[in-house]
Amino acid sequence: MAAGSAVEYVNRALTLLGEDTVTSLTDDESVESSIASTIYDSTLEAMLTEHPWRFAMKEGLLSQDATYTRATWQGWQYRYAVPADSLAFYSTLQVAGDFEILGEFIYSNQNELAGRWTYKPAPEKFPPHFQRALMFRLAGDLAIAITEDDRKVQAFGRQARDETSRAHAIEMQQQPAMRLDDDGGLLSQRWG
Repeated sequence: MAAGSAVEYVNRALTLLGEDTVTSLTDDESVESSIASTIYDSTLEAMLTEHPWRFAMKEGLLSQDATYTRATWQGWQYRYAVPADSLAFYSTLQVAGDFEILGEFIYSNQNELAGRWTYKPAPEKFPPHFQRALMFRLAGDLAIAITEDDRKVQAFGRQARDETSRAHAIEMQQQPAMRLDDDGGLLSQRWG
């Protein structure tokens, strides 16, 4: 399945439903276009944040908030801004568990903090396994509003779950396994 645009993903879903396709999510005056433009972003962002997809991950140093003065009740010495493009912040790259997210800030006792988060890549960057899962998820979400057919909603919901599970399995193969050390603990280095 070739990479495409938001309109292409929506049209694949509409085709699965047996509905007319659209030329645009913003200019087309059809009912399908109007509903799809409302549903597409929320469906995509939900899928991106439900699993740490490797193609949608970023790592980088976080910006420390120089105006922050330590609040003793929080117990954190430093405050960092959640990256502006972050849909979900997953971890710091330093000491595990040494952070807390409150609102749009990340609190930590580390004086320099790097992190890993999910962002929303351009639609043409989606790998085939994610494209397929997205297509069925969109079909299920669109079926609710367009067809009002409970059988289609349930069928596409099941198919979306199956395709998402397959996509997760493919994602998990894209990183080396962790090796146990002699004491049964995980080694800090990855191996292939």
